[in-house]
Amino acid sequence: MGMTLSICDDLFQLAHSRVGILRIREQTFRYTLAAAVLGDLILEEVATIDDGHVHPGKAPRAEPVLATDGRIYRGWTPVRESPLTAYLYAALTADNANQRTVRTWLDYIALWAYEAAARRLAVDGKVRQVPFMLRRGTYQEPTDVKYDIAGVRIAHTLGTAAWKKTPRCDVVLAALLSIAGLLDDILVYPDTAGMCRDRLTTLISELPPPLKALVKEAKAALDGKVLAAR
Repeated sequence: MGMTLSICDDLFQLAHSRVGILRIREQTFRYTLAAAVLGDLILEEVATIDDGHVHPGKAPRAEPVLATDGRIYRGWTPVRESPLTAYLYAALTADNANQRTVRTWLDYIALWAYEAAARRLAVDGKVRQVPFMLRRGTYQEPTDVKYDIAGVRIAHTLGTAAWKKTPRCDVVLAALLSIAGLLDDILVYPDTAGMCRDRLTTLISELPPPLKALVKEAKAALDGKVLAAR
């Protein structure tokens, strides 16, 4: 199997409404999505964070590719390869890449992650791209009525006695939703929302150092962008 991008995919879906409208400012979403991409790379051990810098891990796994003539090859499809997986790994292993900070990588990935994720999800049949009627742009309309299932899953887990068993990918996703101002969209029950936030804070503090550093850097990057925009 090839590399999965669960945090990136789930964040993309949860950041858009049922009709495909982005719920938050585009710049906020771009930086949060960039952090999601790095989070997926860290979980897959393709990258890691140490001393504020991003370092390469092991090479991404290849996945079988079905060609148009029905034959199967081993390798990366163009959609998978550029730029979310092999392309980014190549950048991580380039000369002087280890000298680049997490913030630099977030700036870089934020430039193209939105378009790349939208294109890949469209090819996978998870979103339908619908042009705006009166202005330039595209709605990213989900094709599955359960497009927000990741949010339901996180809210349910944080609200139960099994909250300490929340998967790391969901902890990172919930942390990024919180940073982007989207956490309230999934914590729909006021009586338990405060408890769920406290539990999430605890889970974030227990993340492995690379993921904990990623959440911290993502928040700092977003805070800096918000202040700069005022």
